[in-house]
Formats: sequence, structure tokens, C-alpha cells
Amino acid sequence: IRVARYDATLAAGAGSWNEGRRRVGDMPFSRDFFLKRLGRPSGAGFSVLEAGGDSMLSTIHDGDPLLVDENDNRITDGVFAFVLDGEARVKRFRRTLSGLTIISDNPVYPTEELPTEQLDRISIIGRVRWVGQVI
Repeated sequence: IRVARYDATLAAGAGSWNEGRRRVGDMPFSRDFFLKRLGRPSGAGFSVLEAGGDSMLSTIHDGDPLLVDENDNRITDGVFAFVLDGEARVKRFRRTLSGLTIISDNPVYPTEELPTEQLDRISIIGRVRWVGQVI
């Protein structure tokens, strides 16, 4: 299964989302990976974007490719690619009774609180389902 890879970078820190993202190639995945790991028969609705910055260390490193399920754009617990106030980012979400907590895995970065009445400021690109890393 080939998944489109785009030149857009998701900041693990601050950045901006380019709605005119440009396809720069494909990243291959096995059909077995999609079926067994993601429960999906195809790569439809998935894209590969790149992480930038260090706020999601040690989960996500600067330059890591991220497999994003653009069909999963619910605001729920997990790691998501999203745009907040014009900045494209990747962070961990924790849904709370009062809204949304946006968490950087790197403890040097503070958490952010987004109250329910301000959730219209956020646009979900999709859930991050896989991170590629060099060890």
C-alpha cells in the first residue's frame, strides 16, 4: 500500500499549516500492516507528514515521518495532527470535562488548556497512527 507523502511539516512546537501542501512521493506499507495493526484494508484517507521540533520527545523526534489517519478527526484522547490558530502541530490530546488538554510529551514544555467554548479554534487533520524512527 502506497501512502502519499507531503511536504507539510507538523510542528512539535510552533509551525504553520500550508493548505496547499505538495505531494512529494509515496511511502510504502504492507497490506498486512494496515489490516493487522490499523484494522484497515487500504491506505485511503491516510497521509504521511513530517514532524518538526522536540516537544514530543521521546515519542516523536524531529524529522520523523508520521502516518496520519485523516478520517479520524474526532477530538478524543490520543496523538493528533491539528491546526490551532493557524499553526499546524502534533501533540497528545486528553479530553476533559472542561474541554481539551494539549500535551507535549517532552516535560520541558507546558500543557495547554483549551476550554470547550474555544474548541472551534482547533481543526483536526487526523490521528497519528504510526511514527517512523531511526534508532
